[in-house]
Amino acid sequence: AANLAAITLMAVIMPTAIGFIVDKFDVGWAYVVMGTGYSISSFLLFFLKGVQRNQSRTNRPTYQDLKIGLQYIIQTRFIRSLVIMALTAGAFGWVHEFMLPVMAVKVLDAGPQGLGYLMSSGSVGGLLATVVLSIVGDVQNKHRIIILGYLGFGVFLIMFAASPILFLSMLLL
Repeated sequence: AANLAAITLMAVIMPTAIGFIVDKFDVGWAYVVMGTGYSISSFLLFFLKGVQRNQSRTNRPTYQDLKIGLQYIIQTRFIRSLVIMALTAGAFGWVHEFMLPVMAVKVLDAGPQGLGYLMSSGSVGGLLATVVLSIVGDVQNKHRIIILGYLGFGVFLIMFAASPILFLSMLLL
């Protein structure tokens, strides 16, 4: 949970910061900042202490574990449905991120900073959802929440596609 929160927090901060750097300086400086940050985080890994390798519970080869997992997915209707929904969202929904530069320039006339805001806004929603779910804990009718989440994702993407206003587009993402 802490790792996901850290990744999501950086996905909120960095697109906005990089958009500002590109807009005010140059795209080259954006790569300098990103490369420096990556190098620092890689260097900090040397200071991790007490990390132990996770030992396998079985002596089976990895491919057999994969086969068992795939059989479980195929045989378990609820899990199979979840996997299909996730694959569908990945194939048709999350690719909207590749279109954000086009939307920022051609539709919203937002430039590099606007693109950074758009990219950060989706991560703000992800961070808020992570915080809310961790506070709420176990909930009843998880399947309904998942289905509503996926339906909402599609509806909000359609509304985003029709929005000509940067702030509204950010809210929709």
